[in-house]
Amino acid sequence: MANASNKPKIFISHISEESEIAELFKIEIERAFLGLVDVFVSSTAGSIGLGSNWLSAITEALINCQAMLVFCSRYSIS
Repeated sequence: MANASNKPKIFISHISEESEIAELFKIEIERAFLGLVDVFVSSTAGSIGLGSNWLSAITEALINCQAMLVFCSRYSIS
């Protein structure tokens, strides 16, 4: 989803099985940074608009992020 905000953006990369922990990280990051950053989590409602091209939305979020968290677990690397 395109974001007109000038806030720094953080992209959280995760597998679908780890969507709950990714959402918890999103909430905590936004709380810790007092809402001064935008956090993109593809599995979170609102990160990708309804009817949007999923791949394009993720590509745009990757291009526009200032930081990325990649969740690497024994499940995600297999």
